[in-house]
Amino acid sequence: MKTIVLICMITLFNVTNNITSTEVIDANFQGYDGEYYNFKDSSGIPWEFDRITPEALEMYDLSDEKYLNKRFKITYQILSELDDNDDEVEIYQIKQLKLLN
Repeated sequence: MKTIVLICMITLFNVTNNITSTEVIDANFQGYDGEYYNFKDSSGIPWEFDRITPEALEMYDLSDEKYLNKRFKITYQILSELDDNDDEVEIYQIKQLKLLN
């Protein structure tokens, strides 16, 4: 019986460990450097996003310079993945964008 409870707890931990929450910020687009989508919020804090969903990129082609220094409402998720060394890393992914100005 203890073994079954232990297996259930380990399984539950592994499932809940990969659950992501959705967050929202407002920030100015600073550019794409080939690796990260860079933004800066009104407090001057830089934000680097590793990925963007195809749906969000389809709405706003961030490779177009017309979006530089434009303010966006950014809906994003933090995903947990394993890197090449099997270390857990956080991936910031943009889910939605809305141009504010």
